[in-house]
Parts: sequence; structure tokens; C-alpha cells
Amino acid sequence: MTRLLLPRSPRGQVFLLLLGGLGAALCGFALSQMAFFPQTPNAPALVTRVYDSAPTHEVTTRGEFLYQTQCAKCHGIEGHADAEGGEHLQPPPRDFATRPWRFSVTRASIRHVIAQGIPKTAMSASKHLTNAELDDLTDHVLRLSRNAQTTTNRPAPPADDRWTTAGFTRRGTPRPAPALEITSLAGEASSMSSFRGKIAILNFWGTNCVHCLQSMPALSQLARELDPEKVVIVNVCADTDDVAQIDKVTRRFAPQLTFYVDDAGLARFRYDANLLPTVWIMGSDGQLLGRSTTAPDWSGAAIRELLAKLSAHPG
Repeated sequence: MTRLLLPRSPRGQVFLLLLGGLGAALCGFALSQMAFFPQTPNAPALVTRVYDSAPTHEVTTRGEFLYQTQCAKCHGIEGHADAEGGEHLQPPPRDFATRPWRFSVTRASIRHVIAQGIPKTAMSASKHLTNAELDDLTDHVLRLSRNAQTTTNRPAPPADDRWTTAGFTRRGTPRPAPALEITSLAGEASSMSSFRGKIAILNFWGTNCVHCLQSMPALSQLARELDPEKVVIVNVCADTDDVAQIDKVTRRFAPQLTFYVDDAGLARFRYDANLLPTVWIMGSDGQLLGRSTTAPDWSGAAIRELLAKLSAHPG
């Protein structure tokens, strides 16, 4: 039987401890990577590549994982080209629901564009992907293009000074508000779909966002002026789910407003709220109509005129 000889000198013992710590760290890293990726038939057991960013919601296939980490920052989570990263790109990213495309909507053509990119655009070649990863990503993009309710290309709606003056960017093509479960500070569960039938101001804010907090008194005053049967303000905290902390902050700045917690941590991802505040205006039909990534002037006449127009013509 072979005996394990341990070093007797202090230097040797220190070296052995350091070596053991390094081994434990490597094992921990490997286990964390295996836990990070969902174990499904289409997903690898261990992620060994480093991607641009991690997805912030559960994914079910490797293709979806690749899409969320490589493509969604410009093309949007559902492929509608509505992500913050694509707002100022020219030409803009492809909306997979819009027809016609510049090329045929086939697996081969999509794979070619992903692999080779499109010259003189932000669509760069994906030379870092393996053939298997490229196939999986292609399948997911093709699935998005087929699942989406397709529309034909049409000019953007005429510019409306009310939106601009109120501090919002109007969406060219409205899209349904993503599903999101939220909970009030009183513990009452709700969802974005529950606000359908009214114009909704979806205010994604943070407890550490100075501009968010400074704008709350004016937002509170606006809420007192609005008809709650027509317009509702939904304040979703997007930087913490600590109810005690949120309650402490909101009692100081806007005790009259209703605040919600994003328990699952999906708000910033699904509503492109990487910058706080991010404010969406949702129509009574549940469509996202416009967005602001600054604190609007809630005390001004422009936001009141815009809400009055939307309330009078909710369609």
C-alpha cells in the first residue's frame, strides 16, 4: 500500500494549501457552469464558451440561449427589433415579423447571414460559433420568424409632436406588452395583462436612481389629477425585490403611489429597462406605444395632453 507523503517544511505546506485551494476553485467554477445551463435534451451538459452576456430568463434550448446572449440585445427578445441596443443602428435590425425580407426566409439563407454577416451593417459575422451552435441558432431564428404574426412593411406613423414634447419616442409598430407577474408592496399579486382596458404608464424605476426619485413627487401629483378609470400608473421597482427597502424609499418620496415588486427579476429584460428610469406607455389594448429612457416632465402640460389624446382615442 502506497503512503502519501506530505511536506514537512512550512513552505511546502503553504504550497500544498494553495494548490488545494486552486483545485477547489476550478471545481466550483465547473459546477456553477453546469448549474447555470438548463438540462434539456437540446442543451449541452456544460457550457464551456464565454458569451457576451447571460440570459436573464429561463431558456429551453441551446439555440434560444445563443440567441439571448448574442442577438437579443439588438433584435429583441422576441425578434421584433425593439431592443435598446438597436435603437440607433442604421440600417435598423431586422424585425422577424415584418415582410418582405431582403432574402428568402429559409433555413439556408438565415444560416448564411448569421455565419457571414451583412457588409456595411451592424450584423457582423459569427465566426466564433461552431457548426452545431450555428445550426441551433439558425433553427431558433427561423422559429421566431414563423411564430411571429407577420406584417408587411409600412411607413412609420406620422410624427406626433405630443410624443416628442412629452419626452417619449413613439414606436413605429406597436407590440404586445410582454408577460410580467408583479406583486404590490401589500402582497397582492398582479400582472401587466390585468391593466388592459386602460392607458397604463409603466414606470420602471430603481431605489438607487436619483432621477427616478426626484421625479416621483411630480408623478404623484399627476396621479391625483388622472381619472383612474382611464389611466393607471404602474410603478415597478427594477433594481431590488427587497420590500422593506422599497417601502422605506417610497414612503419618503411618493407615499400616495402604488408600487410593485418584480419578484422574478424579468422586468429589465422583457421591457428593455436597462436604463432607469424606463417608462413605457401601454395602450388600452395591451400594446406598447412609446418609451422614454429619461424621467419625463410629469409636471408639464405635454404629458397631460398626450394622455388626454390617448384616453379619448384608445385605439
